[in-house]
Parts: sequence; C-alpha cells; structure tokens
Amino acid sequence: MKKIIKTILCVFAIVLTVTFPALISKSVKDGIALCLYTLVPALLPFMLIVNIMQKHDLCSQISYILKPILKIFFKISDNGCFAVIIGFICGYPMGAKTISDLYIHKKISFSEAAYLVTFCNNCSLSFLLNYIFLNYLQNSFIKNTAFINPALLCVILVYCPAFIVGTANRFLLKPDITVNNSKAMPFTGNPILLSVKSLTTLSVYVICFNIMSRLLLTLPINATFKSILCGVSEITSGTAIIFENISGNTVLCTYLILLFTVFGGISITMQSLSQICHSKLKVYYLVGKLESSVVFTLLFFILYLVKN
Repeated sequence: MKKIIKTILCVFAIVLTVTFPALISKSVKDGIALCLYTLVPALLPFMLIVNIMQKHDLCSQISYILKPILKIFFKISDNGCFAVIIGFICGYPMGAKTISDLYIHKKISFSEAAYLVTFCNNCSLSFLLNYIFLNYLQNSFIKNTAFINPALLCVILVYCPAFIVGTANRFLLKPDITVNNSKAMPFTGNPILLSVKSLTTLSVYVICFNIMSRLLLTLPINATFKSILCGVSEITSGTAIIFENISGNTVLCTYLILLFTVFGGISITMQSLSQICHSKLKVYYLVGKLESSVVFTLLFFILYLVKN
C-alpha cells in the first residue's frame, strides 16, 4: 500500500513538473536563494558551534550558569539545560537536532528526550524580530497595546506557550533525568561535515515546500484560504503571502502569522522530524507543537478580550 501511495505521489509530481515548468523552475531558484541568504546564515554558525561543543563534551559547562533558573520551571539534567538553551535561542530545527543527538549518545534518557522535544524546538529570536515583527507586525493588531511594547508582546506570545507546555509536561510526563554516564557514547564525525549534511537536508525541504507554496497560489480558490494553506506549508514565504492578502483584517492576519510561527508550518515540521532519530520522539514532538498552538490561541484570545 505504501509503495502504491509513493508511486502515485511521484507520478503526480512528474505531471506537475511537466505542466508548470516555468513556475517550478522559478520556485527552485527562489528556494535556493532563500536557503543561501536566510537559512544558511541563520543556522550554519549555530550548527558548527553546537556540533563542536557536543564533540568536545562541553554541553554541561555552557548550561552551568542558567541551570539554577531553568530547573525552577523544568525537570531537566545538566545536558537537558543545554538542549533548552539551544532550542530557545538557535531556532528551528536546532532544538530537535540537539535533543536527538544527546539521546543517541546516551547523554539524556529517553523520557527526558521525550519531555524536552515537546517544547524545546522554537523559532529563533532573530527570525521573529528581524523578519516577522519588523516586516509584518509593526503596525498590526499588537501595535496599540498601551501596557506593553509591541516587540516584547510578540516575543511573549511566541515563547510563552513553550514555557507553559514545558512547565505543565514536567508533571504530566515526569521525566527521568538520571543517566548512567558509563554508557555515554562519544560524539564522532567532523563537525563541519555534519553541519553541511544537516543544512543540505534542510535546504531540500525548504526548496520543495517553496515549490508547493507557489503551486498553491495557482489554485482557483478564495484568497484567504489560499493564504492560510501557504502559511501552513512554509512560514517564510507564507507569512509574506498572508500579509499581502489578509492584512486588511489585522486581528486574523496577526493571529495566523504568529500561530504558524509557533507551530512552524509543515516545512519546519518535516525539517525537525528529519533531525529526530526515534519514531516515538517524533510523536511527542507533534503533540508538543499542538499543545503550544492551543496555548498560543488561548493567550491571543485573552489579549483580544483585553484590547476590546
């Protein structure tokens, strides 16, 4: 059955390639440019640094300063603290990759990895403020909130759901943070080659989903629904499409842009899942993202009621 489905999808892809050669060619070029000028500059430095730190077993040292604060909210080990820091600072999909690497090399237990993956893979602060906020949300629904700076409010709306999910899941999942250090395995491989391999994989996903977004724009359907489909597919180009077509409704536009930023869209989801080694961890990741999306929706609804 799986082979039949894969065959149908491949045939469908070939038909689309033959039917829309110019559109797909331009989408591939735009996707490559997106990777070169957005993905690689944003992720390559972090990937190199994280791979070097993991290779030389520096994870627990870097988390030493923030460990007392993080353990107030989350039930995590020293290596788990490192995963939290990476997941909230470096951006998709570095959190998922770091957790998976730590689990593979037996630096954290499976239960801790399952717990961490529910909330430690988020949008980078740089992408949120420099791309999402400055380009699309400066004059949005969150602008005229008297009691808080709009940029800070944007950060709270995106990151607070992950904090809430992580705090709640420590009681629901009850992770085991004890690890037998004698079973720990050293990180092997060249950090540069590992970084290039990961970036190549991620770039292919970005290009493919950029093609999907452009094909969705050709559908003869309502512009709002079309924009939502593009946002669900890929957040970078999808955000621009949502803003272009729905900016007249500032509440809906702001909600959709931030919701897809919190969830990550299908492209980011596939990129993150490709970095996770264990199938059960992938399920925990998806559940965590759904939890964060629900929490975000509740927070946004509360904000809407406060402002009105």
